[in-house]
Amino acid sequence: MKVFRNLEIAADPQRLGEFVELVLHGLRDPWSLARDKAQESLARDFRPTARWCARRAWNGPFSAVLLWLRQMDENRVEVTNIVPDAASGQLSLDEYNTIVEEFYRAYVAPLAVQQSVAASLSKSEETLEDWMSPQTATLLRRYLSLANLSSPLAHPNDEQRWEDFIVAAHNEQSSLDGHTLRRWLCEDQRLPDVIAMELVSKYEFGRSLLSRALIAV
Repeated sequence: MKVFRNLEIAADPQRLGEFVELVLHGLRDPWSLARDKAQESLARDFRPTARWCARRAWNGPFSAVLLWLRQMDENRVEVTNIVPDAASGQLSLDEYNTIVEEFYRAYVAPLAVQQSVAASLSKSEETLEDWMSPQTATLLRRYLSLANLSSPLAHPNDEQRWEDFIVAAHNEQSSLDGHTLRRWLCEDQRLPDVIAMELVSKYEFGRSLLSRALIAV
């Protein structure tokens, strides 16, 4: 399944901000530093966290886009969003990933090598095994292969297999959330959204219930 790529920079607190500034001062056309946007954002935000902004001129549906970086903790900066500059609307997933990859490959990665700073760009596609163990993924696939998906939880055996998957996901603290599960069921498995939502509702309720039970013990 296609996902938004995450660009992360990690360094010692003393070097982190300095490295980001070096990246932004090395921008070349069609990229430029948008310090005014960062200052405006900081003035409106009650959280005094460091943030930076780069502008990229674009020939797509918007004349330019803004790439935002924010300090997430003392050792880490991430690209948190890419949005149109002074325009409504939003980028598609593919457009977002194209721009963040260009920024990473042209400016962040080369300088990270020179400065011995850790920088990474996540994958553009993920599978079930990125969110859970192969064993738990097998339980989910087994449910989908055997269930009557026109009425996904009506039969006791189907409900039992879905609950087995939920318990396994809980026990290993799978990172799969309801939003991602819904996308995977609709986009990869081609399930109607109404069916996907029924399964997601059961999944989220089950994970929440098991988490509360664990706290209560």
